[in-house]
Amino acid sequence: LAYFVHGEGNRSVVSLIVPVEIQNLPSKKILLLPQSPQAQISLRGPSHILSEVARTPYSFKIRIPEEAGNRYETRLQAASLSIPPSVEVTRIDPPQITFVFDNLIEKQLQVEVPRIGSLKKDYRLSEIIAEPATVTARGPQTELDSLTTVNTEQVDLRAITSSQILDLQLELTGKFVEFSPKTVTVNVNVRALTRERRYSGLPVVVLGKDLTEKWEPVPKTVELELSGPRPLVQALDAEEIQVSVEVPTDFVSKVSEDAGYLEKARLPVRVQLPPKVEVVQVNPKEVKLRRESSATTAAQKNTAAQKNAAAQKSK
Repeated sequence: LAYFVHGEGNRSVVSLIVPVEIQNLPSKKILLLPQSPQAQISLRGPSHILSEVARTPYSFKIRIPEEAGNRYETRLQAASLSIPPSVEVTRIDPPQITFVFDNLIEKQLQVEVPRIGSLKKDYRLSEIIAEPATVTARGPQTELDSLTTVNTEQVDLRAITSSQILDLQLELTGKFVEFSPKTVTVNVNVRALTRERRYSGLPVVVLGKDLTEKWEPVPKTVELELSGPRPLVQALDAEEIQVSVEVPTDFVSKVSEDAGYLEKARLPVRVQLPPKVEVVQVNPKEVKLRRESSATTAAQKNTAAQKNAAAQKSK
């Protein structure tokens, strides 16, 4: 940044902002103050030369003595700028500069995951695990000496209803501290409270390929006891549960060959449920089958017998 003031004749005055560079900062030191060292200089000289000087990137070059410790004050010397002899440095502001250093250290910090709120009543938090569990912090000794942990971004538990994997930034603990890595993976393991529930009168559906006859189960309904996450089980309607038996492909031929097979055969009851919901008990576990036409005939005979009995009583 340059400011020109034209004077008499062919001479001018210019002001420049010049950075201050430390050439030999030890690898085990870190500069705390000033964070962006610079100074304003005023120059007087021929206008055409000052125009060229204003476009040249000058800087004060500072070398720190080994015995300087963590504080070093030095004067800014115009001679270190290598400005053309025809140009006069009339002012340096500030004329001197004080550097504040600290020891640069590395330290392992434990990662902690802060939380907001709590889970809904039907859920419990099993654990929160950060990977990696520790990170490397690099920075001034004065900032790191008192630190043993570092926080991630907060995890809001109020909206969580299942286990999640989150990539979270580490929370900055000072102006000069850097972390490696800068983010961690956080596993939030959540489990739903379980509940058992009983259903009765669930109809059994008969399934099978290429059925030439219609069959009905005996009994036609079953009782069922389920277990699973409380929110799922509480919201599960009986209509959403499918109970069925599968008729084997050779079932009809076996019935034809063996007159007693139909009475002896038992088919396992199958239950189709939403994920995470399990069957505790089904009663009965197996059912028999009978031809639907036979059932209809039996019903008709029973109805006829009842009518006949009623007619006899009325006589």
